[in-house]
Amino acid sequence: MSDRVVVMSAGPASRPIGEFVIDLPRPRDVAEIRLDARFNALHAAIWDVLRDEVLKGYRQQLPGLPSEEAKL
Repeated sequence: MSDRVVVMSAGPASRPIGEFVIDLPRPRDVAEIRLDARFNALHAAIWDVLRDEVLKGYRQQLPGLPSEEAKL
């Protein structure tokens, strides 16, 4: 497991849009780490940023998907 996660924007002109320092103690047991509160907080924070980019990518590939503005 890495010590840093960089989230890139969607599309061919991608750029870094989020950086997360993974400050979990080593050694990291993959089976046990999922129970750690800090792991879960990092997981949620990373997915909050990544989710928007995944949806943007889907909208670029599938133009029929509703936009964020249509949800409001």
